[in-house]
Amino acid sequence: MLALEGLTGQKKKREVTAASCTLFYQTEECRNQLEEAMKYEGMEVPFCHPCTDSNITDVITGVESPLVLVEIKEDLVNLARLLHPLISHQTRVVLIGRENTITSLRTVEHLGFYYLYWPAEKTDVAAFLHELQEDLQQGKGPQSSRLAKRVAVVGPKGGSGCTMITCELAHGLVKETQQQVILVDHGYTGSAMHIMLGKRDLERMPISEQAQRHHTLGNILDHVGAQSQLSQVDKKISYLGFEIENGGGDELREYTNNVLEPLRNDANFILEDYSASVKFYPQPKWLCLLMDCVIIVVQPTLSSVFETRQFLEVFNRVNEVLSNPARSILVLNHCNPKDSVEKESIEQYLQRPVDIHIPYFKQCEEFLTSGQRFVSSKTPLTRPFINLARLVVGKPVVNGGVFSFFRRKGKSNIKDKNIRNKTEPTADV
Repeated sequence: MLALEGLTGQKKKREVTAASCTLFYQTEECRNQLEEAMKYEGMEVPFCHPCTDSNITDVITGVESPLVLVEIKEDLVNLARLLHPLISHQTRVVLIGRENTITSLRTVEHLGFYYLYWPAEKTDVAAFLHELQEDLQQGKGPQSSRLAKRVAVVGPKGGSGCTMITCELAHGLVKETQQQVILVDHGYTGSAMHIMLGKRDLERMPISEQAQRHHTLGNILDHVGAQSQLSQVDKKISYLGFEIENGGGDELREYTNNVLEPLRNDANFILEDYSASVKFYPQPKWLCLLMDCVIIVVQPTLSSVFETRQFLEVFNRVNEVLSNPARSILVLNHCNPKDSVEKESIEQYLQRPVDIHIPYFKQCEEFLTSGQRFVSSKTPLTRPFINLARLVVGKPVVNGGVFSFFRRKGKSNIKDKNIRNKTEPTADV
């Protein structure tokens, strides 16, 4: 029998996560044949959950079963990319699809998923299950290639609110995915991240100049050493921050990058704060190479818009020639009650739409320092931050007011007929 119970920790109090195997199916034929084959092989019958291509990203969120099977009808590769950050790296995921091209199969495997071509004969299903059992017994499987998505929050102009946005986004990603997030602080000589997190006792790790030189010469810490550098913010969020009296710049960035490398299997997201107050300028060249997604924060002021355009010109030029370009999200953040430039003028000057619009909120700092979070409260900033997290993950944004948003979140995701399937949706929120 395939013993799956020991692969996860405590189970959540949700019916969908009660079983050690969960099947998200779209056709009764797929459900019946897999149930029959698993019974024949002596495996536990999966908990079966109906889904569609358009709502799978929402219904799968938070599932903790150690084995998950997902039937997909169309656009296999696109949905595999969307599912990638939503599932724990310890979970074995089988995608059941109707595409059989070599390119699609390689992409799915590279993303860390098993693949079962459908429709399949009973003998083929049985052979596939045998291989799955062997992988489990030997501790092998493609899930080891599911690495954390690296997301950078960049403010070309100082005072754009990058640190606040980074901290709130970390909580938003946890809310939307129920997965682990590593929060990275690049403010090596001064940082307000502990204040924005409402964790005044959160300390950065001091590093010596000798250690800095050693680990910026291509030396990467082992996994245990890297884990020892983390501080726990809460159950799902870890913090990585360093402090040094002298030095800085690219060497510290490289040092941090070498610490992060062995941790990419431990979390689904690595979220990095590159506010303009750091001692080095976030160069678009290495941002495009290292990051999966870059969030660019602009204020509605002349100087901020001008510097953002300069940054975007270089970023776009570097990014467009890469085989795997980084996604970019433009956030307009109102830090002052009286800003001088209108949103439409900003979009025209930057030659791209604003994806997320964060309004001015007078009680912002008081709210955050009290330990509250916008993504869990009813404020004018709740929907923008939730939608920012959804954009990063690849989920469709939520429209409507704050209170209609909370009513919607209270409903079952399965009955939500408004879910759309878009890889990079945008919205003025």
